[in-house]
Amino acid sequence: MLFKFKLIYNLVVKKITKDKNDYRPSSTQMLIIEYLMNHDNVRQKDLESKLQISRATISDVLSTMEKHNLIERKIDDKDTRTNIIILKEDAKRKKEYGDKKLKDIEKQALKGISNDDINYFNNLLDKIIDNMKGIKE
Repeated sequence: MLFKFKLIYNLVVKKITKDKNDYRPSSTQMLIIEYLMNHDNVRQKDLESKLQISRATISDVLSTMEKHNLIERKIDDKDTRTNIIILKEDAKRKKEYGDKKLKDIEKQALKGISNDDINYFNNLLDKIIDNMKGIKE
């Protein structure tokens, strides 16, 4: 089953990154963009804990995002030892493009599947996610 999840993920990524004329954020970058769009005054520590991503990975991903003009880091007025991550307009445009592309892919993937089956599958996925959260590392 997990192999099939990975296969679906790879197919989605392949379809999204098909057009290589422009930089496309990775799935981790898209998660960060989504989080930043919905939260203010976000620090790197916030991203680590909320997205369950290691400090090293977040640091690398944020550096790449900064290089591609998706974010900028500003010193926090309240604590000069930390940076606030600011989302740039280019990131918002890329997120909107990615959302549209994902919606199109989802529509194609779910063609011929009833709403009842989709709801049942979503419930199963929620249970799998809950079970996975309970697994000790």
